[in-house]
Amino acid sequence: MTMNVFEPLPLAKGAHQHICHWLDEFQAAVRSEKYHKGRALFNESVISFGTIRARADSLDDLMENQWKLRWPQNVDFTFIHSSALFIPDELGGGAVLIQWSTKADGEAEGNRHGRATLLLRKFDDKILCVHSHFSLMP
Repeated sequence: MTMNVFEPLPLAKGAHQHICHWLDEFQAAVRSEKYHKGRALFNESVISFGTIRARADSLDDLMENQWKLRWPQNVDFTFIHSSALFIPDELGGGAVLIQWSTKADGEAEGNRHGRATLLLRKFDDKILCVHSHFSLMP
């Protein structure tokens, strides 16, 4: 069996601008707790792993059992673009590996730092997430 070799690319502002835009839109949705804006960035059949929900099998499940429990606790949720790597696919999407941080509102440990893997796909002219995995840093 032959394995395809790929090289992850740094996700610099300007390069892969559509991916950076997606990250910025999701970050804004989390910060403002605008669930409808977050929903618009995800496929209805998304499969997700989260910091609260071990596995969500749909967008409704993700929103109700992860986002609505976690987003209100976040202050200044931020994707760290300088940490991002992007593995493009041939269809205009790909995988993003990125670190994030947030201040934990009311939690004793203060800032929370984590990482995310986001599998993004292009549907017509829109980029949607079909898989997300958010976890805290070990």
